[in-house]
Amino acid sequence: MGFRSFETFNQALLAKQAWRLLANPDSLLGKLLKSRYYPQSSFLDATLGHSPSLTWQAIHWGKALLLNGLRWKIGEGRAINCSSDLWIPGNTTFLPYFFSSSPNTMVSNFITEERQWDLALLLQYFSAADVDRILTIPLSFFPSRDTLIWHHHHLGIYTVQSGYHFASALEHSDLSSSSTVAKSWWKYFWSLHLPTKIKIFAWRVYHDVLPVATALVKQKIIIDSTCSICRCAWESIGHALFGCRYARAVWKHSGFNFDWQQSSTMRKGDYLVHLSSVYSKSEMELIISTASIPWYPPALGTFKLNVDAVVDANKKTIGVGAIVQDFRGQVVAALSMPILQIKEVESDALLVVNALRTPSTISAFNDLIVDVSCFLSFFPDVTLSHVKLLANSAAHDLAKFALGLEEAYFWSEVTPQPIYSVVVNDLPV
Repeated sequence: MGFRSFETFNQALLAKQAWRLLANPDSLLGKLLKSRYYPQSSFLDATLGHSPSLTWQAIHWGKALLLNGLRWKIGEGRAINCSSDLWIPGNTTFLPYFFSSSPNTMVSNFITEERQWDLALLLQYFSAADVDRILTIPLSFFPSRDTLIWHHHHLGIYTVQSGYHFASALEHSDLSSSSTVAKSWWKYFWSLHLPTKIKIFAWRVYHDVLPVATALVKQKIIIDSTCSICRCAWESIGHALFGCRYARAVWKHSGFNFDWQQSSTMRKGDYLVHLSSVYSKSEMELIISTASIPWYPPALGTFKLNVDAVVDANKKTIGVGAIVQDFRGQVVAALSMPILQIKEVESDALLVVNALRTPSTISAFNDLIVDVSCFLSFFPDVTLSHVKLLANSAAHDLAKFALGLEEAYFWSEVTPQPIYSVVVNDLPV
């Protein structure tokens, strides 16, 4: 039937009943349970109580699973406490890692009148890793009510399938981010005197989210996980930072000599935590700074192309920047281009097209869908269609040309050079 644990599946089913009570508190069952078990509190805050019925015991058990996957979707932000409410998207926690303002501060204080995140205030009171997560939260031009959503479904609603997979993942996870050891590590880590970008790099190392070859193979972006530098082993984070012979040469030149076998098999930053117990604070600052060595030039006589796609949540723009540099680091070429609107809308993003056709009221990205719908309403004859990537290659390449500029680039009655061949190939014979 597709599931392995009857106990986990049973809890996922009961969590569905808890979700219905949360979504429909005025139902007959909801009113009955509230009068008996939580007359002075909310359903989510309700305790098991004295002499509970078997029905309430079962729903309360299902609610425990639901609570682990619920977070707030930002509307106005007036009902969400920055430090105690679950509102920041993440893999292991929805709370901020570090917050230095008053414990009664609400999220609305960090949203400007233009409905944008106040980046200066965020950097002042949150850790760099938290700011990185917060900026992924979309804000609508039209404020709405703050709403609890199920984080593990793209529509924000609870389903038994998503609940079962989440419960199974909880069973096999040690949830290290909530352990005492991890909490003391993060307190120590954020106290290090390091530039923000280096702290973000170390945070990504700890959470295994660096784009090394093994990770890119899993995401089916590339097909070869071999280290592109030494060509001697798979490029994991541990190998890239410690195991590669070129990385070891850097460490030895810096005066450090580690356990190369243990460091090469680093998982979830465990070797960094180990090093923090061996070296002093100043030495750890040097180690982390050395590990985050940025761009390096290509081999003599060759060129390197770097490309990246970026989403600007404040400006509501998407695009890609690209740069070509030679072995001296000199810039050979660079390009970028913002996305343009068109009357007839086609997209290869099936999730977005379906959301625009049948919008949900609580999905995490629904505010952006509402904004897009409002803009499309100015064009009453516009048609929206889903197409394959092959039929959308011109727009796809323009998106790659887009973000990174301070101003938009426009072409009038001229085919843009970056997509000239694509447009020519698309023309009917």
